[in-house]
Amino acid sequence: MAAKPRQEASDGPRLPSESLGHDLTTVFVGEKRKKICIHKALICEKSEFFERALNGQFEEAKSNEVYFPDDDPMAFELLVYRLYRGKLPDDANAITGISEFPVAYVHYYVLVDKLLFAPRYKTEVLNVLKTHYIRGRTGGIHMDAVAETIKLTASDCPLRQLVLDLACWSFLCFAKSDEWLETCFKDAPVSDLVAFLKSVKLMIGSKDANKMLERYGLVARTSVGEVERYQVGYLKETEWKLSVHTDLLCKESTFFRKALKGSFVEAAENVVRFPDDNGPYDIAAFELFVSALYIGNLPGAFTTCCDEHVMRTIVCYDALIDRLLVGDVYKIEVLNIVLNKTRDWEVPIHATVVADTLATTADDCPFRRLILDFACVSYVFLKANKNWLEICFGNAAPGTIIGFVEEVKEGGTYGTVEDMRQSYGIYYRDYEEDEDIDDIERYQIGFLKKDRQGNTTCGEDNENSQEGCV
Repeated sequence: MAAKPRQEASDGPRLPSESLGHDLTTVFVGEKRKKICIHKALICEKSEFFERALNGQFEEAKSNEVYFPDDDPMAFELLVYRLYRGKLPDDANAITGISEFPVAYVHYYVLVDKLLFAPRYKTEVLNVLKTHYIRGRTGGIHMDAVAETIKLTASDCPLRQLVLDLACWSFLCFAKSDEWLETCFKDAPVSDLVAFLKSVKLMIGSKDANKMLERYGLVARTSVGEVERYQVGYLKETEWKLSVHTDLLCKESTFFRKALKGSFVEAAENVVRFPDDNGPYDIAAFELFVSALYIGNLPGAFTTCCDEHVMRTIVCYDALIDRLLVGDVYKIEVLNIVLNKTRDWEVPIHATVVADTLATTADDCPFRRLILDFACVSYVFLKANKNWLEICFGNAAPGTIIGFVEEVKEGGTYGTVEDMRQSYGIYYRDYEEDEDIDDIERYQIGFLKKDRQGNTTCGEDNENSQEGCV
């Protein structure tokens, strides 16, 4: 999983007297190896990059020195100022010695992105640029700042969008020369040229510089991060928020207990983020988890309905509760729900459900075995076609495919679908006599595997057998 920018518990000014310790990290920047010293505790607290470099197994951890031969020393000077003062300077010239301050801030923006600082560090740059121009500091954006932004940022970068808008504003309001235009866009892709021309067309005829900035949404009391036009890249609002009682989470989940009761930044903020769980089924799975926490079981629709959305949500929910290290009772409930669905379902299991299960579970997972069994029943008796098969196993490991083929071969020896279900132990009987999943020998694998005394091999709380969570 890719590293994520650090979310900080505190972001105010930090002075050397504030218990930062005596360990200094030396950073050498640029071709001339400019030497910059900074408190190790401070830089590691703010930057995931430095935390891993200086507290891991890398050579930098031994020498306490880090080299950045390709970066801008002025950007590091701005970073040092920001870390110790708690804000960026209004005029970078006082720190960097250069008059065209947007260029320095472009390099600073790229630096904090590279070093995995919290997103707010980048948003601050956007607001400094906005403030600089709406205060009437005329002349327009420098052509080098535009060229560097296009060169160093991705197409969905909020800074890139802002700088292109400022370039349009500068071109129309300050009669920029052809040389300025050529320098700005000499290395620009066609998409940026098209975006610039569209912006020019939109704004042409505007004569008041401040009113033109207002049309972009760049007004004094609004953060650039709140302007819809710049909701791209990391500013694109994709977080779905849910409030849950902390004590309840910590009681039921070892993951949350370690995250919220330990020394992690999540404990200080009382916020836990799951940036990779942003799909519709992921969100529905979290809603199911909260329902299980407060109600004690899953909603009725998820226990009886077999449509594709419900089943894919259940697959995501099963993967989620496994990651959150909850008690086995949660996983057994899911298994029994699926078991009861498969006992008399007369249509093939959705191919996407099989594919999702194979992508999120281990080979010895009872849930995986149950879904694969139902897939086998679907293929042998319920008229699943070739296209269904390709969707199910398009990304499956060879061992999984071989195992399925062997099950299909054996399934062909059964006369009816009921015979095949009975061989798996998942056939339907009177409700009072139906066995739960943990009573069926075929599914005694993974966390359901029993020892000789009949106890499952892992307890209801997996804390002693699982690693830390964050």
